[in-house]
Amino acid sequence: GDETSWLLLRWQEGARFPLTLCRYDNNRGKGAASNTGLSLVRGRYTVLMDSDNELFEDAVEKIVDCIRTSGIDDIDELAGMYFRYVDQRDEVIGDFPNRDVRDMFRRGDGMIRAAGNEARYRLGLSFEQMPVMKSSVLREYPFIEFTDSEHSQEAITLGKIHNDHDVIHVDHVVGRYYAHDDMERLSNGDPGALNWPRANYLWSVQVLNQDMQYARHDPGFFISRARKVTRLGLHIGRPLSRQWSDLAHTKARILWLVAFLGGGLLGYFRDRLLGKSVPRADADIAKWGPAVPPQNLEIHPSHLEMPNQRVIPPH
Repeated sequence: GDETSWLLLRWQEGARFPLTLCRYDNNRGKGAASNTGLSLVRGRYTVLMDSDNELFEDAVEKIVDCIRTSGIDDIDELAGMYFRYVDQRDEVIGDFPNRDVRDMFRRGDGMIRAAGNEARYRLGLSFEQMPVMKSSVLREYPFIEFTDSEHSQEAITLGKIHNDHDVIHVDHVVGRYYAHDDMERLSNGDPGALNWPRANYLWSVQVLNQDMQYARHDPGFFISRARKVTRLGLHIGRPLSRQWSDLAHTKARILWLVAFLGGGLLGYFRDRLLGKSVPRADADIAKWGPAVPPQNLEIHPSHLEMPNQRVIPPH
């Protein structure tokens, strides 16, 4: 069986820093798990990691040094920092798209400040990175939760944060991302499958509503998202009239209409001919969550305390 809890309790006994273990029996989805974990965080920063991520021994030292060097603590407009990974072949994940971006990092001693969405689209920094976010900011933007534990991508919440805050991208490797180990993971799904239909619908609508000013930098991505609004919207029972009203402005609606005629509707009918379907969603998006309460919640607090900080009980 999974020995994670046993291992963490062993670490807790000998740790020289506060280590709290929280667990429950039911799968409530990653969004709900992240929100529960965040309610227990006592530090100023929260590191977002998955089960296929590994921190190097000097990772915390590097992160703290970059926090101090950047002065991010005193800049309210900055939400956090993004660090880089290598894979298990020790190859750095992702590359800079052009020399100008490389020069920006060089002039900034390996760090550049950018609006998160600008970095994704204009600078092309869309590869796997490790977010180190201000805990106070994450609490303002809770992760999406679904009643039936459907997976919700961090990209939805981080995209909202990026719309309101800048982040610092750091050209330093602090950990490993296991991308070539033949293990099953959420990100390995068939791109043609109907993965996480409600989450992908929300993400697609958000991209069109929020990021259209960047569409010229990655038109294929925006067209794909516009098609998903129709394809996934029809699968979850969201009629075209509601899809139209979910889009907030004219440019988003024009692209949706173009994509609807250029493949969105066809993709839906092709899915149905292939026997693909998903459960229908409530017409009221507010009823898609939150997740069900945790079952057999256990919290094992650390025997060490951090000064001037308190535990926020999980909701």
